[in-house]
Amino acid sequence: MTKNVENAFTKFYKEKAGFSNFKSKKNPVKSFEIPQHYTVDFDKHIIKLPKIGEVKAVLHRTFEGKTKMATVYRTSTGKYFISILVDDEK
Repeated sequence: MTKNVENAFTKFYKEKAGFSNFKSKKNPVKSFEIPQHYTVDFDKHIIKLPKIGEVKAVLHRTFEGKTKMATVYRTSTGKYFISILVDDEK
């Protein structure tokens, strides 16, 4: 075992400190999906998400069609991105 892991286990068993948090090496990007009940306002540059509310956004392009799903990503650097899936019936 490496020294850091050994120290974490020693603290856990002797000092009753909390168990160490291991972060995923495979997926540093955390995300969640919103399947419905969100709206996009291109004029005000706002995306309204359920339970979060209105979020200011930089909208790179407009779209027409039925919105299917939105995925909110948080990168390892702390930046947030929203990806929107749209059915344009083409």
